[in-house]
Amino acid sequence: SEMEVKLSSHIFFFWVKNNIELYDYHLKGSFNTKNKLFNATLNDNLDIKIKDTIDIEARDIGINMNAIVDLKNSITYDSQAKSDIQVKIDAWNSYVYISEDRHALSDEMYLYYENEILTAGILYKEGVSGLKYEDDVFHAYGENFNDEFMDQLFALSDFEGGELGFNLSGNTKKYEGIFTVKDTIIIDYKVLNNVLAFVNTIPSLVTLSAPGYNAKGLHLKNAYMKFMAEDDIFTMSDIYFNSPELDILGNGTASFKTNDINVTLQLKTDIGSSVSQVHYLTLYNL
Repeated sequence: SEMEVKLSSHIFFFWVKNNIELYDYHLKGSFNTKNKLFNATLNDNLDIKIKDTIDIEARDIGINMNAIVDLKNSITYDSQAKSDIQVKIDAWNSYVYISEDRHALSDEMYLYYENEILTAGILYKEGVSGLKYEDDVFHAYGENFNDEFMDQLFALSDFEGGELGFNLSGNTKKYEGIFTVKDTIIIDYKVLNNVLAFVNTIPSLVTLSAPGYNAKGLHLKNAYMKFMAEDDIFTMSDIYFNSPELDILGNGTASFKTNDINVTLQLKTDIGSSVSQVHYLTLYNL
């Protein structure tokens, strides 16, 4: 059908290799005229079968989630779309491409589209996540993702140890969510470097010896961020970093496209005094 042809052609826009969206493909395959079965291999990374359903097995490649969402939207709102169209993607040692410097790693990944419902999931080390997208609304969750996963997902920082969890819901233009991180060291993060530089200008904190602060970075017992995202802009209503003897609270905005961050932070510490102290810091265009 016309919609099946449209789906098949969009398959070529799903993929990313070496951080570059693929538009050139080498295809080897066959079409059985009797049973209408199409078999093909694309660029040695993809095995595709198309008959009553579209089945794809992928390895060592990126899946462009933005392209898949665009296709899902075009199918949902196309008056000629048929509810019996099915797409199944299984991938190994691959990743979800979010932007050039943001990836969600996976050992195994699946994506199914059936009855105008998109479901997907990722397994990476001990981490697991799931997503359901129906009627232009999605819900996603994740838990137990390690520092390697966090490094690839959060472009502006590096982590040592720790676990990431998240919950997200909304539509592709506006959604809200929560990120939580437990027991990690944040390394070489520009915002963190500015915070610690500020800390060292405060006389009572110059000799900062908090057990969580060392040459590697800042140890966090736990961290929390609640946000609303619309188009490119993240509005962070609650930021909370809990480190031994130093708590950081704040709010602000961030841009996925430009990596600009504008935040106002409160630093609360018990160092050097029997009474807790609160200091304020505003950081712009980092």
